[in-house]
Amino acid sequence: GTATWKGLSPLGKQWVAEMNQLGMVIDGSHSSDLAFDQLLELSKTPIILSHSGPKAMWNHNRNIDDDRIRKLAAKGGAICMNSVFMADMVFTEERNRLDAQVKKFPEITAAQRAKVIADIRELDKTAPVQNADFETFMRNMLHVLKIAGPDHVCMGAGWDGGGG
Repeated sequence: GTATWKGLSPLGKQWVAEMNQLGMVIDGSHSSDLAFDQLLELSKTPIILSHSGPKAMWNHNRNIDDDRIRKLAAKGGAICMNSVFMADMVFTEERNRLDAQVKKFPEITAAQRAKVIADIRELDKTAPVQNADFETFMRNMLHVLKIAGPDHVCMGAGWDGGGG
């Protein structure tokens, strides 16, 4: 989107203080770099990234650079290794058709949803949405462990975004 606020909005900054007061854990996954920097600066408690990956391993705008991972760890936070955005995403015509059906889940029957899910699983066998596997995930995980240290790394997911 457009960087309207150059990080957190004024309301977003108020929410950080409110979340700290309520004892909530703040999740900065997929925030912009500027919003992430402001979350780290403003929060009185450690923040987490519940499903993020290292930009050094796959340069995607939803991943985070090593310097920010170090800053997160230095402030007591944790990065939970994502299972998506580790390789190119492949959207075929068939995948796009099925994704359009997924968006209609609130309007269709349980049997229709089950059929779409079965069709997606079948398509994944021959044409995965992402050319990444367990070894790719582990290379990313080991990189994050090296940068942040084991006390600041956990496993995240991203299953709705295509992680498999």
